[in-house]
Amino acid sequence: MEADPTDENVTLHNKTKAIFTKEKKKSMRDSWHEKTASLNLEKDTKKLWNLTKTLNGDRTERTKTVLHTDTGCHRQSSSRPIS
Repeated sequence: MEADPTDENVTLHNKTKAIFTKEKKKSMRDSWHEKTASLNLEKDTKKLWNLTKTLNGDRTERTKTVLHTDTGCHRQSSSRPIS
């Protein structure tokens, strides 16, 4: 897009970014539901503390998120919590 910032390219970029953001949020939400549904607070104290540290931002790592579409493969690097 930077090499050829036409209106069409900007529009395509914005649409692709919106799809990517929507899918990333959905994936994070689904992951959260999986983690919390399977957590037994009476037995899984280590998991509980790891989750607490993650939520507080004490544990992070660099990850790459990839979105596969019919127009290609789109990557975004981000720092996200791990658990």
